[in-house]
Amino acid sequence: REQAENAARYRLVTENIPDSAVFLFDRDLRYTLAAGPALPYRSSPNRAIEGLTLWEALPPDRAAQLAPFYEATLRGEKSDVDFTFGERTYNTRFIPVEIEENIIGGLIVSLDITQRVKAEQIRRESEARYRLVAENIPDSAVYLFDREYRYLLAAGPALNGYDHINRPVEGRTIWEVLPETQATA
Repeated sequence: REQAENAARYRLVTENIPDSAVFLFDRDLRYTLAAGPALPYRSSPNRAIEGLTLWEALPPDRAAQLAPFYEATLRGEKSDVDFTFGERTYNTRFIPVEIEENIIGGLIVSLDITQRVKAEQIRRESEARYRLVAENIPDSAVYLFDREYRYLLAAGPALNGYDHINRPVEGRTIWEVLPETQATA
């Protein structure tokens, strides 16, 4: 009875962590828990892989990709890696489960980071467009700063003649780049 209550508590917690999937596996790589709103195969029942081994639950190519992480977990190693499963991207952590200094299995926590990955891609594309424009305006230099006066962008043909700008400036503040007399002017 106590074991059933504990399992119900684990499931309640794991089913309610947003954008996540949580798995427990034993030393035989058999899933003992699979729960969470971000399960990669959400159209199947939540417990579809519970009781199955990694090799039984997943296609052979996916199982082969993941097996080294499972095995490393059973050796006591933690891993943190991003995987794409279908059209979704997950940040996945593999954590050994120990009882009295004996590793009895592993815990996997996967967070769906698809939206973050897409936003980062949009940001990189936008930055590339700004940079392309800035680098191609004749006889000019374009600077973008954040609120702390840190260079976000410093580009353009006119930068080539400035000795104080001939080193990388992006990521540095105006006070780190310019001589003190020019930075405070």
